[in-house]
Amino acid sequence: MAILAITMSINLASAQSPEAASSEDTSPIDYQDTWQSPYITDEMTVDAEQNKSWRMGDYKFPSKPKHSWEFGLHMGHFFIDGDIDKNMLGGYGLGLHLRKAINYTLSIRASMVYGIATGLEIQPSRHKNNTGLNGFGGGLVESTFEMYDPMRGGPGEWFPAYKTSYVSGDLSAIFNIGNLLFHRERNKWNFFIGVGVGLNTYKTRLDLLDSNGLPYDGVRELIGWTPEELDTKAGRGRIKSALEELYDGDYETVGYIKSGIFGIGDEMNVYFVLIPTVGLSRKVNKRINIAIEHSVYLSDNDYLDGIKFRTAIDQTINNDVAHYTNLRIGINIGNFKKVTEPLYWMNPIDQAFNDIANLKSQEDLDFADEDNDGVIDLIDQQINTPEDCPVDTRGVILDSDGDGIVDCEDREPYSRPGCPVDALGIAECEEDDAVNEDRVLALVDSRLEAFKNSLESANFLTPNQTSSPIITNPDGSKSFESTYSDGSTVKTTQNSDGSILSTRKYEDGSYEKLQKGLDGNIDAEVADSEGNITNIKRYADGAQTQRRENPDGSITKSNIDPEGRIESETKYLDGTTLLVIKDLDGTIVSDKLELDGTSTTTSKRTDGVVKSQSRQLDGTLVTLVNDPSDKITKTVTSPDGQRTITEKSKDGVLTMTTRDVNGTETTTVQDTDGTITTEHKYVDGSYARTTQKPNHEVLYEALDSEGILTNLKQRSDGSQRIVISNDDSIISDEELSSDNAINIERFAGVDDIDTPQVPREPEILRLNNIPDFPKQDVSLSETDENLVRNDKESTTVLKTTIVHSGCGNWFLPMIHYDLNKSNIKPQYYSHLHNVAEVMRKCPDICVVAQGHTDNRHSNTYNTILSYKRAKAAIEYLTERYEIDRSRLKLMYGGEDSPMVLSASTEAHHFMNRRVEFRTCESADKDMDAPEGYTDQLFEADNRQELIKGNKASGY
Repeated sequence: MAILAITMSINLASAQSPEAASSEDTSPIDYQDTWQSPYITDEMTVDAEQNKSWRMGDYKFPSKPKHSWEFGLHMGHFFIDGDIDKNMLGGYGLGLHLRKAINYTLSIRASMVYGIATGLEIQPSRHKNNTGLNGFGGGLVESTFEMYDPMRGGPGEWFPAYKTSYVSGDLSAIFNIGNLLFHRERNKWNFFIGVGVGLNTYKTRLDLLDSNGLPYDGVRELIGWTPEELDTKAGRGRIKSALEELYDGDYETVGYIKSGIFGIGDEMNVYFVLIPTVGLSRKVNKRINIAIEHSVYLSDNDYLDGIKFRTAIDQTINNDVAHYTNLRIGINIGNFKKVTEPLYWMNPIDQAFNDIANLKSQEDLDFADEDNDGVIDLIDQQINTPEDCPVDTRGVILDSDGDGIVDCEDREPYSRPGCPVDALGIAECEEDDAVNEDRVLALVDSRLEAFKNSLESANFLTPNQTSSPIITNPDGSKSFESTYSDGSTVKTTQNSDGSILSTRKYEDGSYEKLQKGLDGNIDAEVADSEGNITNIKRYADGAQTQRRENPDGSITKSNIDPEGRIESETKYLDGTTLLVIKDLDGTIVSDKLELDGTSTTTSKRTDGVVKSQSRQLDGTLVTLVNDPSDKITKTVTSPDGQRTITEKSKDGVLTMTTRDVNGTETTTVQDTDGTITTEHKYVDGSYARTTQKPNHEVLYEALDSEGILTNLKQRSDGSQRIVISNDDSIISDEELSSDNAINIERFAGVDDIDTPQVPREPEILRLNNIPDFPKQDVSLSETDENLVRNDKESTTVLKTTIVHSGCGNWFLPMIHYDLNKSNIKPQYYSHLHNVAEVMRKCPDICVVAQGHTDNRHSNTYNTILSYKRAKAAIEYLTERYEIDRSRLKLMYGGEDSPMVLSASTEAHHFMNRRVEFRTCESADKDMDAPEGYTDQLFEADNRQELIKGNKASGY
């Protein structure tokens, strides 16, 4: 009954899960609709483990969803509110923005705006020297208006007209509350306000001069301007139209720019700007939304319209203000299978209301069983079965022998197949051939025993110490249990359909589960002591597939075909992919593809030859061949076709050959006795060869394209002999003393000697300081556990320690810690158990526990923390396993010895926060506590965790 109730509960829970819903009901794709609650998987959250704990009810809050960025375009009306009347329809603005949500109400937006604004004033402005009856001059005081000075013959007044180009970049905080909903799932509208800071620059041009380059003169009379017209709308319109017709519209004069302002160069002034914003957005779908908003650009600037003072007495301190009313189109960028919409479109309390609704909609289970057959009515397919009649798990009356008479009425419930039966169900065959219950049980027992033997012969199980009798279960299956010498237990079950299930559990919490079907295929699940699970499927033809989630978060998938060829693919968290193939001849090939597009392919043959080929981002191809019996060869081919080949033979001879894009080939050989020979071969058949011997003797030989051969020998005493010849005769043969000897490096250049037959540029390469070419040691295994991962930003080395002693070979693991913590994590109890077992089995060895940290704190803090971590590990071993303290050495190194260089992710830092165990060396000793150490320096260790245990570790 309990099993049936649990089964029903699981079925009901599955019916409410989006993954389990049918296509006719509510499939996961429905949850991606624009107006419904989004379906968020654990992988779509910042902390998948936290979200999983929340779903299971082990944590109060879900993890924050991963959400997309918004990229947007905007355009609208741009104008300046200043000293000159603005042309309301004469300005425009456009730009783009990028927005990222910080939480559900706050987001940060970077925006760029380019605007054009124009204005025309219908009241004249007077020059400062144009005084009126009151004795005051006008407001045109800047040097820009000197051509209007009446004292210099200027007209004295001007109707201001300007055109301003404006560029601004800002970073704004945007606040919205339109997604906080209590009575609906999603909202179409979102009201927001914002405030931003940024920088702007502008350039204002004035229409001061007519088409002849002279100031506009007599404008009042030309347009018939009168003060009375300013008081009427029609009059103001006429004046403006007349001015537009009179002015040439060429804004040729640059307006006055305030000096001493922060700028870029001498021409561009830059101002700080404060930008308040208000707007309303409308969601179109998951990908697109539109918004209308208005922004005001406030800065300490009164020259945006080119005018500071209207008149001499109207000297206000009001600055010019730019306004931008715009329409924005926002596009949410990202894959919605991996991220959600931006958080400002998500309802943060949707998950809570959804859980409440699910709880309310669940029906109470009805455990009634009216016919008392042991199957509740909810799943009983035969409600009114007679009492005392056996039924199956669905409540249907059993007819075990299929003779048409149910068991409770059958006098012979296990009649022999094929025999006719009478009205009571008794077979009408010879008595000796009748099949009864005892014979059926004996047949099942014999087949199950044969399967036990096949498991042991196939190495699925090791010989057992004790084995329980075969038990017949209520559902008709047969099972037995075995206990083995290593403390493990195995339970094997043969189901009624003939399939086999065998589960082996070890003392450290690891287990192996095998299931063999009628088709001969075997499904296996293997879990180690840390909870890492590997799924294996072995087919009847010998093929095998495997999937494993590794401790570092990577996933490895392996395939073995029936012939034994192995193919393994590992995908790491950083996007790197490693493909390893082991062929039938024993050759191992690994292909590593980095996220940035670079790749490395390595192959190892059974004869020990290793070939590695790496393609870099710039297209350079590097090939390395290591033949232990012959030589090491390194070939570098650049994108332009130049190739360099470096070889080191077994006897130590080093050869380097380079072929450039012009076809010139240069070969340099460094012999074991120190002799260095360099040879240049040109496409026209000419060559130049230089040999440097250990006794400082230098031999030079060159053949040019015309057949002229030059030989130069420079002896150790500095004397030289030069011979120049062709095919027929010697042209020159000269012996030179050290006083007048030709410098061989000068001789290498055609411009440094008067002899015209000397070949061109036989450049000498000196190899005396070339480092020894390292022998490559590449080892690959069938799994990825001991592979070394290298990339440009970090290097992770999976370190292991093997104890070699008379008591056997043992592996010493390491343990890792949480950030700023020194208490032992439960999943590492099994690691420490392994260390303790090694020390028990090998009583003569000494072990070092060395603590380390990541690099995210001061050196002093990390030094003390690494000491505390090593101290905690040693105390655990001595207290829990009674290991003699004198056999353990406490050492620490702070952040000085990271496993991952240039750590950039939390996974990298986690690998660096560790305690390593290794066997003691002669120089090892207990290190004293570092200066400043106290037990209260850090948060007290949570000793409660030491006795909680962990189902993944077994301790």
